[in-house]
Parts: sequence; structure tokens; C-alpha cells
Amino acid sequence: MGKQKKPARTPEQVTPDQETTRQSEAGVSVPEQDELGNQALQAQMSGEGSDEVVAFDVVRDVAFPMVERAILALQLGPPEHVRMDRFQEILARSHLPEDRKQVLMDRLQAGRAGAAGVGEAVSRWFDGDSEEVRDALGAALDAVSHGLEEGTEVGGAWQVGEAAVSLSDAAKEGPVNARAGALVSDLADGVASPGPARAKESESFGVALRGFCRDVYLAIVFDEEEEEEEWGWGLAVEEG
Repeated sequence: MGKQKKPARTPEQVTPDQETTRQSEAGVSVPEQDELGNQALQAQMSGEGSDEVVAFDVVRDVAFPMVERAILALQLGPPEHVRMDRFQEILARSHLPEDRKQVLMDRLQAGRAGAAGVGEAVSRWFDGDSEEVRDALGAALDAVSHGLEEGTEVGGAWQVGEAAVSLSDAAKEGPVNARAGALVSDLADGVASPGPARAKESESFGVALRGFCRDVYLAIVFDEEEEEEEWGWGLAVEEG
């Protein structure tokens, strides 16, 4: 199978009057339909409710943020405690409003905890955390991201250009989140090179990379509304 798309629906097929009549007959308003749709999606994500198999396009959409967040997280290096402690002292003596001080203090602590958490996740799944290992992981994640972007499911495999990556049963059936993780694992084993990023004993590289992505996705929170301000502040600290 290729990418699964819903057939286009022309005005001749369903008119606004027909749609209104259908909704009235069903006794469900548009807001109620939206709520039911959200509940159905949540049930699919958790594996509850319908046994209907979700299309691979949906699985791909869930896998993308797992991989992209892991790529971003690898840029969070080990915290430089001396410089951070000095920044904290300067901040405490500053004449900034107390609420602003607290915001910056909280971000400082969150940044330290986040960087430490990324290092722990790398070491948990791979043999040590080093610049070489992180470079290899970054390259592997880029390859997986490219595979997600350019590939499609064809006959039980994930076709990326001329390469066909065998899909595990876990990627084909089950809750969407679990299938997304399995798809990342399958692609990591199929299109990525581990280099010096050796997985812990008894784990394949794909399983280890999937575990790292999940740990980072659950532990590190990127505030999308304040992302630009937070990253700008982080760069200012490093350059100062």
C-alpha cells in the first residue's frame, strides 16, 4: 500500500444542505462531532476502543516530533556549573523585578536539569555520552527523519527510494504511539549507521534509539510559545 489518502469529495457529492440534513438525522451537532472525534483519536492513541488499524500517515505524523525533539535535545550539552553558578549570583544581586528574577532562575534550573537528563538518557541506552556518540546519534536521527519524510508503506515494508525496510509487527498493529516508536526503531536499523553509538548489550541500535527518543520526549518540555525567547536567553548565557 502507498500513502493512504481520503478520496476527494466534490460539491456534487455532498452539498451543504445534504450535510446539514445528515447531521440533523444523526442528532449530533458539529461541536459534538468534534468532541467525539477527539475522544476517538485519544482512544486510538491509547489502543482502546475500535480495532480499526490506523493509516501509516497518522503513525508517521506521531513519529516525527519524537525524532525532531531528540535531535534538538542532543544540542543541550553538559551544563557548565562554574559559569551557571556565577550567572545565578549575578542574577540574585541584580535590580530586576523579583518576578522576572524568579522566571530566569526557573529557566536556569530547568536548563540544567534538561541538559543533565539528556546526558543520562544517552548513557542509559548507549555506551557512554561523548561528542562522538552524540554526532553519530544526530546523523542517525537525521537519516530516520529523512526516511519518514521521503518514505511510504508498500506491501508491508517502508520504501525509501530504492531501499525497502522491513516493518515489524509492532509497527503495523497496536496503539499509534507504540507503532510510531516501532517505525522509528525499524528505520534506524534499516537506513541509519550507528557509528560509535554502540547500543547497550542485548539491545539493537534501533531499539536503543527508540528508547532514547521516548525518554527525551517524556522528560524534556519545549515551550513552543516561548521557545524563541528561551533559546535566545540560553545563547546569551553561553556567550556572556
